[in-house]
Amino acid sequence: IVVPGVAVTYLKRDLPTVTLAGTSNGAAFNVSNADIGTTAWRVVASKHFIVFGLAAGIGQDKYSTSASVQGSASGQQSAVISLSQDMTRTNMFADLSLNFPILKLVGEVGQVSGGSVATYNAFANKDANASRLYGSVGLRFAW
Repeated sequence: IVVPGVAVTYLKRDLPTVTLAGTSNGAAFNVSNADIGTTAWRVVASKHFIVFGLAAGIGQDKYSTSASVQGSASGQQSAVISLSQDMTRTNMFADLSLNFPILKLVGEVGQVSGGSVATYNAFANKDANASRLYGSVGLRFAW
């Protein structure tokens, strides 16, 4: 009743390695050995009271990608270019839940930050690796 619950999770997800090839009007483009993998861990402490519950956690996500790219056009072929990127980001979050007899309401707010990524894209006028604030709300009926 007095001590909070503590959970530790670890998750590893990898996509199958793929090779893609495309041709159009005598030009060819190949992406070979494209490989994407992620690992994530979380530590969460939570405490439930009669009507509401609180939880807070921290974790880390690691992303690893690699591929080889080659193209050809008009009889000319490029060298094979090997690309790879690794990134690690930290995730912190807090939850509040309201537990009514037939309705459960949960809200979460968190922030992910860290890592570096080389890209030409911008997202909402921020770098791809910028710190991001997020939130979510869940509703469940139970009887």
